[in-house]
Amino acid sequence: MKDQEFEKLDKEIKNASQMRLKSLAAYNKECEESSMQTKKSETMLKEKDSERLTVQLKKEGLEKQLSDLSELHLKEQTTNYNLSHQHKFLKQKSEQTESRINMLQEKIQFMTDSLSKQIKEQAENANELDVKF
Repeated sequence: MKDQEFEKLDKEIKNASQMRLKSLAAYNKECEESSMQTKKSETMLKEKDSERLTVQLKKEGLEKQLSDLSELHLKEQTTNYNLSHQHKFLKQKSEQTESRINMLQEKIQFMTDSLSKQIKEQAENANELDVKF
């Protein structure tokens, strides 16, 4: 009877050991799956960090380019303003000069006409003086 009990206890111990091994194997498998999932998550996070860094660097590059373009735009606006101001000034001076030239031409024409009249009058008066003698 003791042998039967011993065998029965031995079977129970073996069954319990097998159950414990199966349980440990299942737990080990779960741990490996969790570890793999964690590695996948870490890899995905690294990739996302890398992408975020790339996007941030690209954004900073575009912001720098925008800043440079804004600065260039302001310089060009200043140049355009100065050229516009200079154009208006030179146009005004040109109009004044043309006006002065026209006035001087009219004055020359008037003086030429006056001298022509005076010469004619003097010529007529010279003829009259000759006749009076």
